[in-house]
Amino acid sequence: MQEPFGRARVYLTILLLSEILLGLAIIIVTAIYQRILGAYMADVERKMLGGQFFNTYILGFQLMVVYACSIAMWSSLWSRRCSPNVNLLLNLWMFFCFVVVFCGFGTIWSLITCADALENTAEMSLLKGIDLYYTCPEWKLLWDGLQYHKECCGVHSYKDWMKASWMPAEATECQSASSETALAPYACCKHTCATCFENYIPRTDNSRIPYLTLSQINTEGCLKLFTNKMWEILYVLIALVLIAFKLDLLICCLAKYIIRKQAEIDCCTCDNDACDDDDGRPMVVVKCPTTRCVKFDGDEGGNPQVACKVGRSHGGMSEPCTCCSGDNMLRGYTVKQEVLHMSTPSPTQCATRFCNCSAGGGVGGAGGANESRILH
Repeated sequence: MQEPFGRARVYLTILLLSEILLGLAIIIVTAIYQRILGAYMADVERKMLGGQFFNTYILGFQLMVVYACSIAMWSSLWSRRCSPNVNLLLNLWMFFCFVVVFCGFGTIWSLITCADALENTAEMSLLKGIDLYYTCPEWKLLWDGLQYHKECCGVHSYKDWMKASWMPAEATECQSASSETALAPYACCKHTCATCFENYIPRTDNSRIPYLTLSQINTEGCLKLFTNKMWEILYVLIALVLIAFKLDLLICCLAKYIIRKQAEIDCCTCDNDACDDDDGRPMVVVKCPTTRCVKFDGDEGGNPQVACKVGRSHGGMSEPCTCCSGDNMLRGYTVKQEVLHMSTPSPTQCATRFCNCSAGGGVGGAGGANESRILH
């Protein structure tokens, strides 16, 4: 196949490589997405989260494999001529590429529709973690790390800690009397507030640890940060799939343009009027390559001559014609076109025009008419 314009092969390879990089980017973004959201969940919820993102990993892997194989396929096709088999292969390839990209839209759509369910799951999981804060070390470590590194407190706000099942009722009543105090873990303290951490230093007089003030702790809930981060990464995944879809359109348009140009160059396409004879029967124009005459028989000396069928022969030897001489056989000649008339009722029967040679010194009784068939 010939390039329809300069560096067509290079441009097509760049587009295919871009699709491979997009598949790799989708896998990386999904892994980051899962890691960030998994920080808000326990081990059981993290495993469920991995199952929801499995289709997204498959999408990125499909893009990488399909377009890597496409580069190898196109490298092989550039050295071949245009043919119906090549046309069929490219059409099936373009259809499969569109199927892969549309599966990507389905994957992203499933993530968007499950976003609310994922948010509710995270909310219920975090509220359960507050109730298990002092009885389950896993949840205590998770909440302390989450609130300290994300600089948040509670699920919706710091007040979620005062609604815990283990919180004494009298402590809640005392706190409600003053709106400037709060009951919360020390992980809710602001990083810039040194006095907040000093409240937890053991005292010699066994006095009660004082309440924290709202100016010392982070009051924003952690669920809001979870939701914002979830939608940010979802938008990134949507953008990557849209870019993959646009690149796929460019690749398919370029492939169709290459197919059409190759059909004009290699397959000698013509309109319907030019392919019908006077009787309205369709004709097929066949482009024949350079050929040489083939030896049917040889003389007694073994000289390479081409024998033609004649009415009579001398001594069982056929007589060569002028156009199929030994010199012509060695030199070779080109048959430019050979027209096959295909009858409409029976397409399998066709009449082919052969080379008819007339020898000047014809054999007596043969009428001077010799027929030479050219094999390709």
